[in-house]
Amino acid sequence: MVNCRDKAREKQRQKTLKRKAEELALRPEIERRRKAPEKPEKPKRKKTGKQRQAVQTKEDMDELTNEYRLLKKLKRGVIDEDEYEKLTGFGESDDEDSSDGGDSDLDERKERGNKVLKKIKQKGKAKGSRRFEGRSKQKTRRR
Repeated sequence: MVNCRDKAREKQRQKTLKRKAEELALRPEIERRRKAPEKPEKPKRKKTGKQRQAVQTKEDMDELTNEYRLLKKLKRGVIDEDEYEKLTGFGESDDEDSSDGGDSDLDERKERGNKVLKKIKQKGKAKGSRRFEGRSKQKTRRR
């Protein structure tokens, strides 16, 4: 604590300190804790094919393990078939209000299946599959 030599200045300093403490007490706690200035978000970098594939594989594995756990519970009798279907997403859900919800769900699954088939077909045409085109493009060594 700093004391001023001049009594008038010290009195003024004490008044300002007291006034600031009162203002601080009146402010809500949220305002007191000021956050650091928010940094602007960096533009998200587009993921490479391998990265997207790794994320998709992980999601698929998580979904598969979850369904496997539910199947075990069904076999043990912890849950019944209706609950199993609802939790896996294959059964009718009460929260959907559309009358043709089953048909659209079926169409969506078919479209996803078609996309997967297209991707599989495209993988065969990738650069790495040249070895299947034949020996004509390979360099031959002569002795």
